[in-house]
Amino acid sequence: MKRLLVLFIAILFVSCQCDDSTITAITRGIKIEAVNNNLPTKFETGSDSVYNLDFGVRTINKTYEEKIKITNLSSNEIVVKSISVVDSADGAYSIKEEIPSKIDANGIFIFTVVYAPKKDKSNDLGMLKIITENTTIPEATVNLIGNGTTSEATIVIITSDNKTVQCDNKGIQTTLYFGPQRVNTSNTLSVTVKNKGPSILNVTVKSVMNSSVYKRVKPTSDTFSLKPYSETQEIAVKFTPTSTDLYEGKIILETNDSNCTTPNEIYLKGRGTMGGIEVCGESDECPQENLFCACTLENTTSITMDFGDVRKGEKKDLRLRIKNLGDSTLNINEVKFATQTDEFSYTPTIPPKVTLQPNGDPEGKDEMILTVSYMPKTNNKSSNSLTIRSDDASKPTITVKLNGESFPKISVSPDGTLIFKTPPSKTESQPFTITNAGYAPLIVSKIEIDQNSGVSNAFKILNFSSQQSLNPGDFINVNVEFTNNPNIANENAEVHIYSNDPYYSTSENPYYILMLYSDDSTTDMPPVAVAKAPGGDLQKVRSNERPLKVLLDGSGSHDDNAITQYKWRMLFKPKNSQADIDNPSAMNTFFNADEFGKYTVQLIVVDNVGQESTPSTISITVVEDI
Repeated sequence: MKRLLVLFIAILFVSCQCDDSTITAITRGIKIEAVNNNLPTKFETGSDSVYNLDFGVRTINKTYEEKIKITNLSSNEIVVKSISVVDSADGAYSIKEEIPSKIDANGIFIFTVVYAPKKDKSNDLGMLKIITENTTIPEATVNLIGNGTTSEATIVIITSDNKTVQCDNKGIQTTLYFGPQRVNTSNTLSVTVKNKGPSILNVTVKSVMNSSVYKRVKPTSDTFSLKPYSETQEIAVKFTPTSTDLYEGKIILETNDSNCTTPNEIYLKGRGTMGGIEVCGESDECPQENLFCACTLENTTSITMDFGDVRKGEKKDLRLRIKNLGDSTLNINEVKFATQTDEFSYTPTIPPKVTLQPNGDPEGKDEMILTVSYMPKTNNKSSNSLTIRSDDASKPTITVKLNGESFPKISVSPDGTLIFKTPPSKTESQPFTITNAGYAPLIVSKIEIDQNSGVSNAFKILNFSSQQSLNPGDFINVNVEFTNNPNIANENAEVHIYSNDPYYSTSENPYYILMLYSDDSTTDMPPVAVAKAPGGDLQKVRSNERPLKVLLDGSGSHDDNAITQYKWRMLFKPKNSQADIDNPSAMNTFFNADEFGKYTVQLIVVDNVGQESTPSTISITVVEDI
């Protein structure tokens, strides 16, 4: 299958009476595209002049090719100054053809980018530049992305909600939640196993479960094989509880995917019920596989829905499900808050009475879904409860407890300690970063050297003089100056940071403490971390094309000897985002921005004598490309 992703660059037409010497000054339109002969390869547009060519996971010591086509959209030739790989990721990327000096009017030039991964589990980030004269894109950048593997086969599991999970050092772990099921009735759930790799995937299925309630329906054989790249196999399990107990089990998948260092496991969870009313709510603590995880059991009449940390003035919705598991109709007579408040609400409003049909109604009228909303008005913890009254004989009243909060949260990097390796009688300064990792404004009211700690007069705060307010995701860099007294060994002191973070503003814990130390044991200077986002601090993506792969570059970091370790960390991300650093120990890495908003990332590097750099912090804001 051939896929073509095109960025169209409009031609700028200029109407004039021109001689030959002025024709070259006319801006000419070009189009850059990739012809994808191999399905795992993706060519994506990052911005008007930035593209991403992602080869995906490929086997080491083999070569993979992708053709890039440049089309001259004008009636004049264009000059090609250079097309070159400026960062080859240690030789992983190269260009196959010789580059022409020009492209004829309305002509095309096709060249081949070659990817040859050399190391297992490598994160190969390279860069290709296309430089032309007098065109709409005088300098285009193509970020080259690929991952090496020793595995010829790659297993992925597609869950029932269409989420894809892949092995990363250890085996895949996912869960089939059957929830409550009427005793002696059945429900069947399934996942799909897919081979994403370039060779045949061999799978052996082993079941560890109660055979009286769980039965594997598909596949019927304990072994199967999948062809490269696309073949799939459904694994279906039927659950038939025989009592009101909780039943657990698992299916183990052993494969020839070398990235799975432990077996892949599909956990099975379900329980039996005799019927009647059941109330289940979403909660901030629920796993992605089971959003309605807070449920009433046979002997319980209350549940808790936790909204988690919500920014003041913003609204968060959680769903509440009321289900009839009985054989006769169930009347819901009332759903009412214990305290009427603007912070909690629900929709749709319950009329005087709602009747739920018996369990298994073909039109789904055996349940109703309410949307419970929380919008905090203050930066405090809030709580309330909903009372559900029905004509259920055993549980006529059910209580739904509601909790939420909106707090600022201080995050300091480096966390806890700042070390100076300053020669005797010399003065140097080092920064530390304060980030608001919460969802309410963080007020940093005071930063001071504790005069009762260590050698306090050796240290000085340079650039913090008055109170500062940080919105969620914002950060400030504060410098500490140190003068090394040759007559005193290993000076130390404490920095006290005062804020409105509720954890660090109590009588028992009134401030955050940052320890300052000088180390006279070596004259080796600490390394310097330099974090960059090649795509810029503002990146755009269409809503239906998320997640956006955001590249991170730490190659500018340096040391007087050698850097031996890179430590990337996600300090802040938008609410509901699951983004994390793909390979936090790589020099160049990335994360997948799955929500619009601000992402704050930190890099610390370590040299060959174990010294850590001060953090380098950057923020990338991802907005919708309309």
